Amino acid sequence: MQRLILTLLAVLLVSGASADFADYVYVAPGVTKTAPEATKEALLDSAVSSWLEREFPVLTYGTFAGQREVLKAYAAKEGPQQVAEGFGIQVDADELVGEAFTEDGYTVTLGGVRSVDAEAIRLRADLIGFDDTDELWVIDPTVSRAFGPFTADDAEADGTWLPTVMGDTVVLILRSTDGAIPPLQVELGAHFFADPASPKYDVCPIPAVCESNTTVQEVSSGIGRIVLPAGSGGQYLCTGALVNNPTTSALEPLFLMANHCVDGIGLDASGVEVYWDYRSTACAANTTGTVPSLATVPRSTGAFVLAEDSTVDGELIELRGDIPVGEYGRAWLGWDTRTPIVDDALMGIHHPQGKDMKLAAGHVTHVDQSYTASRIYQHVTRVIWDEGITEGGSSGSPLLYRNLNCRILGMLSGGGVHNCATPETNYDYYASFRHFYGTYGGFFQDGPTALQTAWVLVNNWNGIDANTDGAITYAEADAALSFMNADLFAAVNVNGGSAITASEAQAFLAKGGPGCHAARTTRRANADVAVALAAAAILLLTSRRRTLPHHARR
Repeated sequence: MQRLILTLLAVLLVSGASADFADYVYVAPGVTKTAPEATKEALLDSAVSSWLEREFPVLTYGTFAGQREVLKAYAAKEGPQQVAEGFGIQVDADELVGEAFTEDGYTVTLGGVRSVDAEAIRLRADLIGFDDTDELWVIDPTVSRAFGPFTADDAEADGTWLPTVMGDTVVLILRSTDGAIPPLQVELGAHFFADPASPKYDVCPIPAVCESNTTVQEVSSGIGRIVLPAGSGGQYLCTGALVNNPTTSALEPLFLMANHCVDGIGLDASGVEVYWDYRSTACAANTTGTVPSLATVPRSTGAFVLAEDSTVDGELIELRGDIPVGEYGRAWLGWDTRTPIVDDALMGIHHPQGKDMKLAAGHVTHVDQSYTASRIYQHVTRVIWDEGITEGGSSGSPLLYRNLNCRILGMLSGGGVHNCATPETNYDYYASFRHFYGTYGGFFQDGPTALQTAWVLVNNWNGIDANTDGAITYAEADAALSFMNADLFAAVNVNGGSAITASEAQAFLAKGGPGCHAARTTRRANADVAVALAAAAILLLTSRRRTLPHHARR
């Protein structure tokens, strides 16, 4: 009987633990380009170069001319690394663009915006007045790269952040098939004062290409350089990673970073930019000509905030659309909820100062510490770096178990001032993934609770309510959110109508949500039953005064 109970206990513990980690998924390079990418390339090949040869007006702003060092000094403060400052524009299309011309059935017109001495420039535009025939394209003239088209579907209530363009000038192309100039208004600009190509690095950050381990190379392809816009127009840098949901074959666009990256900046998630594959092709540090231009690498944009926790410093967002697969492939990283052990071998992969991808190798020194920065963060893991360092812009980057298939165990919260000459002082504090998972694990497995779903709806209402009628239908929610299903929608839709109203979702959230845990899936429910049965088995065995051998969680 006791042997049977021991066997049952072992099976139940293993089955219960199976929900506590995931391994990475990797998509090799060479995947066929998506239709939107093909459309952009077609526009680029057929028209953009010739259009840029035309004369068109360029509005010039000298707000920050000659202020680069002043801006850098102002930005050198606690928190995420600021790399751009906002400036007001407020111009309509009539003031911005030049004389219209017709081509291939379109009415086309061009205009530019320049911010003197900018390393890069970004605009926020109002597209609310666009109709189904209107298009906006954003052109980076340094490489003749076209971004778009931006249409009425891209309109955001608080304005739409357009892609960042390298250099001091961005060109806008407006197209329509109805003969009228689309009613664009440019509201705000962001003047980038930090150049990712300089200054030179210290020698100890390790270029990603130096790592020969195949797993590390594949996993690194899922780590991105992030630009985060503030409501004021300022732009901030962090690093984050795609994460794998192992319960679905769909490659969900889930992106993990640190909450302090967005804390207090008035983030618009739809304005988040993620740059992929920004990495050197040479192992030697500071080798000229081996890092691609940010103007040419693949990008993704944000969609919605799914979960955030300012106590453990975790943030999860959903990216928009398909994730581009570049020349290094693309990985959705695995994760692990086991408790770290002192001396566990670790690796950090990140974009220090927003520059090309670097590595750091180290080990755990302390677990479940508190760390004080802009807030007091709980349950952090303290790490000492044996090789490499992190810097501003590395915040949010994943901490990986070196010997557990590079699974995530944390996200960078902060640390001391690093010095390549004194590695014994190069320590950092990482947010606890296992504690973030403890609250929001459904997003990484079988789906969030109804209460968490209501939070996502309330906090991303304008982006999900596509027809802006104050209510969200199941079709709108399902189109916007990768995790949505009929059961979740019905759980929040307590009044049983055809749509969830804003007041209904807010009331559900305020009350804690009736039946808010009912959307747990069978896998999670079975895991809970397994734990309960295992506990009962332990009680039965200990009541017979027998001692069980110690077992690891997995």
